[in-house]
Amino acid sequence: MIDLGHAPVAIEAPAAISEAAWYRTSAANGTGQGGVLFGRIAEEAEGLGRASSRLAEPYVRKLWSLLRLEPGWDSYGACPISPRAVETALAFLAQTASVPRPSIVPTVRGGIQLEWHDGRIDVEIECLPSGHAQLAAEDADSGACAERWVMPGHIAVDEWLAKLRTQR
Repeated sequence: MIDLGHAPVAIEAPAAISEAAWYRTSAANGTGQGGVLFGRIAEEAEGLGRASSRLAEPYVRKLWSLLRLEPGWDSYGACPISPRAVETALAFLAQTASVPRPSIVPTVRGGIQLEWHDGRIDVEIECLPSGHAQLAAEDADSGACAERWVMPGHIAVDEWLAKLRTQR
């Protein structure tokens, strides 16, 4: 169980994003409510422009909540989420604005997995604690599948996400 009443633990934020963009306390914005608020995220994150700031905010909110998970968050000794995994996930999310929103889930090893499932096509990108990423994808109709190391902007990621767009 996560104790939301205690002070946040100091973290290492990804280099492309300032702490001010990631975290603003309720005292700073005068709401009087606990929680995390986000501001100029897309302006500060590399690869995200002003036009996509509304799209980026839910992603960053989710990534921030995952980054704050403490060791053992799953009651079975899961590792805390790595800031490098968050940075990698954000880089992939910056290029996926035109596909359906993915599920963003933590992994027990301290990584983040991005998942798109539409009933026929499954695309998963696991962002490892080291910052590396692996693509696993399958097309039930054609039987095509892929499993490979990728990085943001990799053509294999683009091809699989394009398949998701054409299925809609």
